[in-house]
Amino acid sequence: MDFANPLLLGGAALASLPVILHLVMRQKPKHLAFPALRFLQVTQLANRRRLRLRHLILLALRVGAICLLAFALARPSIKSTSTVVDREAPIAAALVFDTSPRMLYRHENRTRLEVAQDMAGWLLKQLPAESQIAILDSHGGAGVFQVDLGSATERVGRLEVATLGEPLPNLIEEAVRLLARSDKTRKEVYVFTDLSRAAWPSLAPGQLAAQLEQLADRGVYLIDVGVEAPRNDTLGALRLSGQIVARNSPLVAQTSFLRVGGGNERGVELVLLDKNGQPQVRARASGDPRPGESQLLEFPLGALELGLHQGAIQLTGGDALAADDARFFTIEVKPAWPVLIVAQKPSAANYLLQALAPDRFRTLGIARFDCRVIDYGALANEPLEKFSAICLVDPGPLEAAQWGRLSSYVAQGGGVAVFLGRSAAADETFNSAAAREFLPGVLKQVKRGGGQLVLGEARHPLLTKFRDLTDQVPWDLSPVARYWELAEVDPNSAIVVSYQDRGAALYDRHLGRGRILTLTTSLSDSPDQPGGAWNQLLTGIEPWPTLMLVNEMMFYLVGSAEGQLNYVAGQTASLPLAPGEHPAQYVLLTPTGDRLRRTAGGTENAITITATGWPGHYRALAGGAESKFERGFSVNLAPEATDLTRLAPADLKVLFGDEEYRLARDRAGIERVVTHGRVGRELYGVIFILVSLTLAGEYLMSNRFYRED
Repeated sequence: MDFANPLLLGGAALASLPVILHLVMRQKPKHLAFPALRFLQVTQLANRRRLRLRHLILLALRVGAICLLAFALARPSIKSTSTVVDREAPIAAALVFDTSPRMLYRHENRTRLEVAQDMAGWLLKQLPAESQIAILDSHGGAGVFQVDLGSATERVGRLEVATLGEPLPNLIEEAVRLLARSDKTRKEVYVFTDLSRAAWPSLAPGQLAAQLEQLADRGVYLIDVGVEAPRNDTLGALRLSGQIVARNSPLVAQTSFLRVGGGNERGVELVLLDKNGQPQVRARASGDPRPGESQLLEFPLGALELGLHQGAIQLTGGDALAADDARFFTIEVKPAWPVLIVAQKPSAANYLLQALAPDRFRTLGIARFDCRVIDYGALANEPLEKFSAICLVDPGPLEAAQWGRLSSYVAQGGGVAVFLGRSAAADETFNSAAAREFLPGVLKQVKRGGGQLVLGEARHPLLTKFRDLTDQVPWDLSPVARYWELAEVDPNSAIVVSYQDRGAALYDRHLGRGRILTLTTSLSDSPDQPGGAWNQLLTGIEPWPTLMLVNEMMFYLVGSAEGQLNYVAGQTASLPLAPGEHPAQYVLLTPTGDRLRRTAGGTENAITITATGWPGHYRALAGGAESKFERGFSVNLAPEATDLTRLAPADLKVLFGDEEYRLARDRAGIERVVTHGRVGRELYGVIFILVSLTLAGEYLMSNRFYRED
């Protein structure tokens, strides 16, 4: 048991006063002459015994009331741990702040971060003198103790939002490591949070408790600065049908409008920046989803000129959290990619040609690929470097010089798609040293069966658009009857797509700066092919999955699939370089208006940029008017960075396990839970109830004792 004011226990000495008064005011018997003394003596003896008992009870009540009152004023408490410390003794305290963008939520004209700073400033003044204080926030980094209370207060006042916030469990772990090194007996962790679920990623039950067990005499306090019923309109993740697109290609931007709490209908705009950087509204819509639900918004984008375009989808008006009211995007429009299709005869390339550049698209001038078809006899005289990609349809035997030209083209950054068919052969022409340098493996045999295509988890970049369609693609309507089985596969080759019988359908092999895709079945067989077609990929009832796959293969080969221009905050941006573009330095324009001079880093194919912490548009500029280098990209916050969904008490119990934590929402609550944790459970109220009962008993007893008959 501990006492907040142990000196007041000396007040129990006042309990001697009733004893003294009882002794002093004790009545002395009077001597009276009276007959029949025998009967009076018997009565006197009985009355004396009764009066003595009443005296003792009344004396005990008065002494007990004084002792209990002194005991109560000393504020005794019972601690849950065996360690007893002076409540005024210095402690080691770590103040952990969630400074994610969610903390910019404004309620009653104050953000959650401002509320946290205000409470922390008050709390620092309540800590015992000479305490060690550390301030940790979502920016992360190693924790250190502040020099003094003044520096700690200043550090709290300088807290800023971190778009790349560390999860709170990581910050608590760092706080525990720091406090464990302190020589102070008492260790306390204060977590200032809005209790949003996103700040506490999934943890194993009791993981936090295991971390906190490193501290012997500890206290864990959650300071809830959030709003119990937040109201917010937010835009979800942005999706573009393409980031690097050919001119006149159809382009669609999609996002979702989500609502937390109530709200009214709001306008949504798609804006594009003009040459002067001024936003121009290109499309408008309105959204009014029900609370807790989302509404899909779709904006078509067309008639974009060649070059880089940056814009945003944004909510009109304002709300309590502005950080999620806009989603930024960057698009680059290029001329149609030149593709060379090589086939045994022009008709053999017809299916692939219609998949990449349908007649109606070419007529309207909106084809994404500018295809040229030649036969294998003309391949030797064709300048390969002017094409973004080359397709070899059902290739036959090629001379070593042709395999060498193709390998050199790929090594310099080109892309080749090989569609093996009945013209191939498992002999020295395809298994020669020159062919093996190009193909992913040696041709072993034509295998029957195969079945439908299987994409698995669709992790490869060219399968990105298939990820959300895994259960909706009717591959069973486009079966494969025969395909080439390869052996001695190069370890640098990856299997992208398989067959139902687990055979490899599509290989991806990197060679130098370029890549080679090899499909092990034909795309040139007609349904009435003598001996039966190898497959129905482009001739079946539902050919659209193969059309989509072939187009994604071409986008991957020309670099469009990997040409990422839109990132989540914190991701490393990679800006591709064209042949001959190698700026030594560049200037990075950031959304905050800064102009940062950077040295070009990365590979010979791209420049990498790691300073992507703030949402908005970025531009990289270098060179003069003649050798101008300009690239751009956009950055958005991850949707969970502004998710205001709050944790339930049961969720906190799962997070902390058996670890005892205390929750407070205001200053009075903080003072109560800190006193409870630092001093223990006070018996002040219980003892005062006993004092009241004792005084009431004394009052009744004294009235009965002094009552006159």
